[in-house]
Amino acid sequence: MSKHLGVDPRWAVRGTDPATLARHDGRMLMTSGWVSRVLQETVALPLVDEAVGRRVREVGQTYTERRSALVGALERPTGAAG
Repeated sequence: MSKHLGVDPRWAVRGTDPATLARHDGRMLMTSGWVSRVLQETVALPLVDEAVGRRVREVGQTYTERRSALVGALERPTGAAG
């Protein structure tokens, strides 16, 4: 779910130091991987809410516009070195 709504957690693994990663992995070993029904509903219910869907589309459009502006700025020549 986090991949859809935010930063892919796999990038955190690539960008973290070995000690932090080891602490995380140790904590994960102590869990069963079980996800509560309350947590599942907390994630699932907004996915079917039309107001949330509209907002996600609006945010997606804003992201697209900002990305396009950044790409355009990066593609513009900065001038010849003198």
